[in-house]
Amino acid sequence: GLETIGESAFSNCFGLQTINLPAGLKTFGDNAFRCSGLQAINLPAGLETIGEGAFADCDNLQTINLPAGLETIGEEAFADCDNLQTINLPEGLETIGDSAFSDCRNLQTINLPEGLETIGDRAFSDCFGLQTVNLPEGLETIGESAFSNCFGLQTVNLPAGLKTIGDNAFR
Repeated sequence: GLETIGESAFSNCFGLQTINLPAGLKTFGDNAFRCSGLQAINLPAGLETIGEGAFADCDNLQTINLPAGLETIGEEAFADCDNLQTINLPEGLETIGDSAFSDCRNLQTINLPEGLETIGDRAFSDCFGLQTVNLPEGLETIGESAFSNCFGLQTVNLPAGLKTIGDNAFR
C-alpha cells in the first residue's frame, strides 16, 4: 500500500547499500535516497515521479533501470553520482529536470526514449565520459547548458521537430 516516500526519508543513511521498493509506489520526495553508500535499487513499475535530488550524491550507484510509466525526473535527481555509467530511460518519460544527471562524470551511455519532450537546463552538464547522444523524435526543447562540458561527446543527432536549443547547450 506504500505510494509515497517523503522528503529526505533515507537521506544520509551512509551504510545503506541496497533497497527493494514495493509495487504501487508512485512518488519519491525530494532528497529521498541521498545516500553515498547506495549501490543498487530496484524501482517498481508504476513509479511516476522521481523528486528533486532523490538519488543525488549516490557515489556507488553504477547502473539504474527506470521503470515504464515514469513521467518526470526531477531537478538534480541523479546529480553527482560519480560512478553512474549507464542509465536506461523508459518510454513515456516526458521531462528530464534541470541538472538531473549533472556531474555524473563516468556516465557513458544514455538512451533517451521516444516521447521525451524536454531536457532541462544543465541536465547532463559535466558528464565527461558521455560520447554519443541520440535525441529522439518528439523532443522539443534542449535547455541551457544541457550538455555543456561533455568533453567526450563526439556525435549528436538532432531530431527534425526540435524547436529550441538553449544557450551553450553543447558548449
